[in-house]
Amino acid sequence: MRRKTKFSYETKIAVVQRCLIGKSNSNYEALLLGISPTRVREWITVYDLLGDLGLITSSKNSVYSAALKQCIR
Repeated sequence: MRRKTKFSYETKIAVVQRCLIGKSNSNYEALLLGISPTRVREWITVYDLLGDLGLITSSKNSVYSAALKQCIR
């Protein structure tokens, strides 16, 4: 089963960039998108830590080998 993102990478990066340059704030952007301001602040934090690539959502779940699963237990 694939994941479906609610917001595209392009939307996320545009929102984050508007907030970072001071043209908008997380509360206003969240209101426009119909989400929590906390989510927008999370996007900003992820962008600060990981850059553009941090805002890309994987389209499928991660697959781990049996050996790795055994090591975790």
